[in-house]
Amino acid sequence: MSLNQSPATANLPRIATREKSIHPGWSPARQTGIRRIVRDVGQIHAAIGFTGAAILCAGGALAILCTISAAQAGAPYPVSFAAGFCTPACSAGLCAALVAILNVTGTVTPTTEKPQPNYAAWKLAGKLRVSDASRLWCNIEPGCAASQDSLAWAQAMLNAIKAGELPVTGTPGESQDAIDRERSNPSWATEIDRNALRAWAHSHGHSPRFLND
Repeated sequence: MSLNQSPATANLPRIATREKSIHPGWSPARQTGIRRIVRDVGQIHAAIGFTGAAILCAGGALAILCTISAAQAGAPYPVSFAAGFCTPACSAGLCAALVAILNVTGTVTPTTEKPQPNYAAWKLAGKLRVSDASRLWCNIEPGCAASQDSLAWAQAMLNAIKAGELPVTGTPGESQDAIDRERSNPSWATEIDRNALRAWAHSHGHSPRFLND
């Protein structure tokens, strides 16, 4: 090898220095700040959506235009900057209102449908409690929460029992005195005959589904 020829590794520091000058490295603090800005912008865009971002961009462009127009018209610089500031402020307010509306309209309260009664099964019941019959009358499955209508029908059945229009179905072996006490003071657990309930409903011009054969 000639004395005038430089070794193969002589150019390595120069190359490294050249690459460093072309692609300068960022400090960790600067990289962290940029990532934080990107994350914040992403969160804002996710919150306001495309429409909100368009409103803010249009407001910023309009603010610059208003400031330049006011300055060209001969308005004092404080007035020009005030006119420009009002435009993005109004845009930000409109964007906030849009986000509030979207949050309200986007929140959908799930509605739970009440299960429909199993009419085929309830038609096989020969006797019904007042609580069950009043719910079935209003197409509510027995065991579910009562409605205002079912409460009204339950009270109507209790009054009919007291008046002797609806006979009370006693249990086998129950004495007549116990049946009479049940008739004079019925409760939601009082049982009534299905056929008697159908006759009572027809006498008042009603034909609920659970009583139809």
